[in-house]
Amino acid sequence: DFKTHRLQLYAQPTFSWEKNNFRIAATPVVDWERYPYQKESRTHFNPRLYLRHNISSRWSIQASASLHHQSESPEAFYPSTYYAGYRTLVRMKEEIGSIQNQSYMLYTEYKRPVKEFFWTLTLSHFNTRRDYLTHTDYQGKEFVLTSLEHRNRTENYQARSIISKGFYDWNLKASLEGTYNYGKGKQAGQGIIQPYETRWLSLKPKISWIPSVWFSASYQSTLTRSETRISTSLPALWEVKQRLSLSIGNEDLNLNLNGEHYYNELSADESKSTWLADVGIQYNAGKWRWTLSLNNLFNQEEYRYTTYSDVRSFTSWMKIRPRECLVAVQYRW
Repeated sequence: DFKTHRLQLYAQPTFSWEKNNFRIAATPVVDWERYPYQKESRTHFNPRLYLRHNISSRWSIQASASLHHQSESPEAFYPSTYYAGYRTLVRMKEEIGSIQNQSYMLYTEYKRPVKEFFWTLTLSHFNTRRDYLTHTDYQGKEFVLTSLEHRNRTENYQARSIISKGFYDWNLKASLEGTYNYGKGKQAGQGIIQPYETRWLSLKPKISWIPSVWFSASYQSTLTRSETRISTSLPALWEVKQRLSLSIGNEDLNLNLNGEHYYNELSADESKSTWLADVGIQYNAGKWRWTLSLNNLFNQEEYRYTTYSDVRSFTSWMKIRPRECLVAVQYRW
């Protein structure tokens, strides 16, 4: 029988200094843990540092750094073979591995509320070191996961920025969010250890317009480009999601129109485009509410998309409910 539990003691003092628009804080965390059944004890030093500087009433900057050590979860050193799914067999070594996490973050923002202008930028880096790799093997119809003693490092870099602007005279707001992510590490499978790299780019424009009390419109979209490289580069895939919403009417009678468009590249030679549209009418009279909804006007039947994980690609299918008409009547007591 496998038994484990953990005893932990820790000290978490915090030291901070602040003057005018500058602040610095340091937290040198020290923890001690004991695994009685495994007869192991460990001491970790996990410092954290935080800086903030308000350059002006419009401009500010923040930075943080941390180092965190921890032990693997019990699932990682469970000594017996077990099924994690109907086709996934897990066999791990009865050894407690160590994990070291480093994180660094730089954040800055600029704002002019009177002009309805806002901008933020976040730069971050994450670094994880482990004692073991999870090795994937295919035996018959089963995936077999085992722990392989091999010190490895996974790195991730990300840049994220949001810019938004309001136009008071037009009752319009617009924003754009952009994210770029780069990651690299190692994978083990079929007796081979291979490095991998991933790149991911995302753009999210949004527009909201309310020109009058009886009409409003909003548009948002997401453009994503993902790419994975193992021994060779998998094709870079684009994915586009768009949504347009219109609302016409007042509190008594309202018409809602919603349209969605999905474009997905399934491979270098195949893509799929799906259009969806819904219409809804709502009428309120005293305590009564009548609603008529027409969904999936184009009668689409299927939605497909391909996604990349760190080391694999997946193509998924989703069945869509056929065109339908729904009527609802509500009474509020």
